[in-house]
Amino acid sequence: MHATHDEHTANAVPEAERGSAWRIFFIVAGTQCGLPGFVLSARILSALGLHDGIAAIIASALMTALLAAFTSWLGAATGMSLSLLSTRIFGPYGAVIVRTVIGVSLVGWFGATIGLLGSTAAPALSEQFHLHISPHLVSTLAGIGIVIGTCMGARGLERIGQIVIPVVALGLIAGIARTWHALPAAALHGGTHALTFGGAVSAMIGSYVVGIIIQPDYSRFVRSPNAAAGAVVAALALAYPVIMIASGIPSLALGRPDLVSALVALGFGIPALLVLVLSAWIDASACLYSGSLALANLLQGRRLWPYVLGSGIVGGILELGGLTDAYVRFLLLLGIVLPPIAAILIVDTLIGLPANAGRPAAGRQHAAILAWICGGIAGALSEFGMTSLTTIPTFDGLLVSACIMTVASLYGRLTPSDPAI
Repeated sequence: MHATHDEHTANAVPEAERGSAWRIFFIVAGTQCGLPGFVLSARILSALGLHDGIAAIIASALMTALLAAFTSWLGAATGMSLSLLSTRIFGPYGAVIVRTVIGVSLVGWFGATIGLLGSTAAPALSEQFHLHISPHLVSTLAGIGIVIGTCMGARGLERIGQIVIPVVALGLIAGIARTWHALPAAALHGGTHALTFGGAVSAMIGSYVVGIIIQPDYSRFVRSPNAAAGAVVAALALAYPVIMIASGIPSLALGRPDLVSALVALGFGIPALLVLVLSAWIDASACLYSGSLALANLLQGRRLWPYVLGSGIVGGILELGGLTDAYVRFLLLLGIVLPPIAAILIVDTLIGLPANAGRPAAGRQHAAILAWICGGIAGALSEFGMTSLTTIPTFDGLLVSACIMTVASLYGRLTPSDPAI
């Protein structure tokens, strides 16, 4: 796909350009093969023990798959990206805020991911090949490659996923095979209890809440909405827990913080480095793609690649300038307002459109904005320990915004439509 390919930043994807749902499977499953997931799985199994940890991972994956299936279905049914859907759901002014939040968040996470790659890969290169390379240089070179690949659009992400999944699968098989003998002893370990079962579930769902929101960016290229939802379920309900559990077992058996360090300890230094690079590559590419798509729509650009290039430069400057750590703290705070968007998308898919067919769009848009604001406030109150409904900020934001949007949608069903509409 040429760099100037139209990724339909300003319009729905035409039916003739839509295809198989395999694209979504490879993109979504591939993004689960990242270092953050490896770290989280090791943390969950270490905290809860093998049996409870596996139960928490499976429960989280099933809930994540259910939520993402709705947003994926919505993207395929409309052919619209998240940015275009935000205009329909939140109105023109609300959509500007949504696109800005999504764009700023994802471009920032791109910079954070390449920074993490550089700081992790540079010592590994020194240890394995005696190559003393600056972490910033590694980040820069990787960032350039990621920008070039992302200019290929969603098909480029699909290709990366097709490479990452088998490579990580081989690493998982090697890690489990070499630590299988230690599993009985590891299973007897009850866990450190540094994390509760609910906390583990929240951490897993929270780690992918942005992925739930941006599913339409990928599923809009799929011809069948049901197939798009099915592909996401296969990736998140089946592949995701397998990847998490299989990556956590070697870490638990060896007492290592993640799969990559466990593979290094087992003598698989070069495969571990390859897993690290590819997993960070697809994570950063997905962030850069959706972030650039949001900004392109915000600024009414019709070609994606200039925004990919610009976003890549901004993310690289954040990393090279040493601003990543401070910016990540800002992104974590910004993340409080993201879960309500997922809830609003899902409720609008299930209830909003059927209930309000033929009604003025402005009423639905005002309800969506109100639900978003209240959900964000609920998440913030929980995050800062003021008050909480569930003790989990992500769930508080989801619950409050979903309730408000549901009530508003059902109210629309019960009240007569404007005959002029």
